[in-house]
Amino acid sequence: MLTLLPLVALIAAGAPPAPAAAAQKLDGQGAFEQLKKLEGNWSAPKEATWLSLRVISGGTAVLETITGADRTQIVMASVYTLEGTELVMTHYSAHGNQPSMRLKAAAPNLRFETVRVANLDPKAS
Repeated sequence: MLTLLPLVALIAAGAPPAPAAAAQKLDGQGAFEQLKKLEGNWSAPKEATWLSLRVISGGTAVLETITGADRTQIVMASVYTLEGTELVMTHYSAHGNQPSMRLKAAAPNLRFETVRVANLDPKAS
């Protein structure tokens, strides 16, 4: 099993902004194809987290599932897909909300920006 930080952790952490000279139109299709190549099982032992990426629905979506230390229960899931040429993702949180995001930057890591959040409890902190 290969070791990799979960994509969600990479997304949350973000990456430094690309230099202005490198700014260009995002290639959502290219980023999606790269994501599909990561299909498999990954681990982040220091966080006791295991991640699985599966290409599903005839190659039109990637399902990311994350389990905790017991490796039996899926605690979070995300689905990546294309809307036209734009890479989008919906994350299904253990808190019961579902942020929908779109690709904001593809290099050096995929970074997403939140478009909306379903089932967000304004009272939760």
